[in-house]
Amino acid sequence: MVGVLARNYSDRCQNKPLIQHVYFMLHRKNKPSAQENLNDWLNTIPVKNCDYHKGTNGNFVLQMPKSDNAVLQKIIFFLSRKPHFKIKLDDRGSFIWQHCDGKNSISKICGMLENEFGDSVKPTENRTILLFKKLYQYGLIRLFRESAS
Repeated sequence: MVGVLARNYSDRCQNKPLIQHVYFMLHRKNKPSAQENLNDWLNTIPVKNCDYHKGTNGNFVLQMPKSDNAVLQKIIFFLSRKPHFKIKLDDRGSFIWQHCDGKNSISKICGMLENEFGDSVKPTENRTILLFKKLYQYGLIRLFRESAS
């Protein structure tokens, strides 16, 4: 019965756009198995979707708007003059952010991360996917399905 449910889940997800698919993965009550969820994330390609700059120490600083509402943004700017939250990434996060260029899948980024930092990033896939889930949840990246070529 479990194999039938997993097969039906993958059949349903093939026809959905990726954004609906990821939303479905994050919010559904009957979550797929950990391995199935891991493979879905590893086969996606992240693309940057926010303003960013390099900080004084060479690591990236992401700028997340405090609100998506234009009127609320003007009020926030008037009151605080800072319309963005600043998210400072460490050296590993900056390395990952640098490779979110629309060419590398998450699995390739995990491989490059292991080559660069060695055993200090183990378990690489789980930690990297956790970062990408948060970045996606806050709208800082967009995700695309890897083309089967």
